[in-house]
Amino acid sequence: MDKIILKIHKNLGRAAAYKFVEIVASSILEKLKLEKTVPIAAAFKFYSGETIDLEIRTQEIAELIVENRLAFSDREQEKLIDLTAQQLLSDLYSPIETTKLGKALFKSLSSAESEGKVTVEFLGDAFEIVIPKREPFQLLASKIEGVYVIEVFRRTGDKCTLICIKQQRPIEAVMNCSEEARDMLLNCFSSKQYVHLRGVASMERNKIKKDSFVITECLDTFSDQQLDELIQTNKFDDLFRTDEVSVI
Repeated sequence: MDKIILKIHKNLGRAAAYKFVEIVASSILEKLKLEKTVPIAAAFKFYSGETIDLEIRTQEIAELIVENRLAFSDREQEKLIDLTAQQLLSDLYSPIETTKLGKALFKSLSSAESEGKVTVEFLGDAFEIVIPKREPFQLLASKIEGVYVIEVFRRTGDKCTLICIKQQRPIEAVMNCSEEARDMLLNCFSSKQYVHLRGVASMERNKIKKDSFVITECLDTFSDQQLDELIQTNKFDDLFRTDEVSVI
C-alpha cells in the first residue's frame, strides 16, 4: 500500500516546498542505490494541498529493490527500507551543513536576504528545519604573479590564452601592457618559451574569475632548461604570488 512519508509546509513558498520534496526523494533513491537507474516518478508521487506531500510507491519500490538485487526476501526489503528511513530522519534532524542532504537543501533553498524556516512532517514526526542565510560571494581584486605558457596569441586584438604551469588551467587574459611586453609575449608564444608575468584579476573562492585577468607586465622569459634549473632551487616558488588589493 502506498504511503505518504513526508509533508512540507509552505513556509518558503510553494515552489521551494516542491523543491524540498524533490531533493528528499532523490536522497532516498541515492540511499537505496537506485538513483542512477530509477527516475523519481517511478518511485514517488507528489501531492499539493495545504502541504506538499511525498508518497512512496511501496510496491514499485519493492520491485525495484529486487530487480537491482539489493534485497531478496520480504524481510530484507523491509529492513532496507526501515534503515533508509532512519538514515533520512537522522539527516533531517542534523545541522544542515553537516549532511549531503542538508547541503543540497541549502544550495537550492537558501537566500542571501534572510534565513528560512521549514516545517517538516516525516513519518508522523513534525519538526522545523532552519536554512541559514547565504552569505554573498566576495570578488577580490588581486595582483597576480606567476609563470605561464602562452597557448593562444591573438595577433589582432589584445587577448591571449595562458596556462599557469602550476595549476594547468587555461586563463583568458587581456594584454594591457607596453609594446615591449607584448613583443615578449609573442616571442614566447612563437618559441614555446615560458613567461614570468604580472597582472590583476578578480578572485572568487580563490580562483580567477572568468575573463577578468589583465596582463600588466612581463618580467622574464625561460627556456625548458632554465625552468628545470629554477625548479631545482628554492627560488621557484618565489615566482608565484597573489596579493589582495581590495574587495569589489
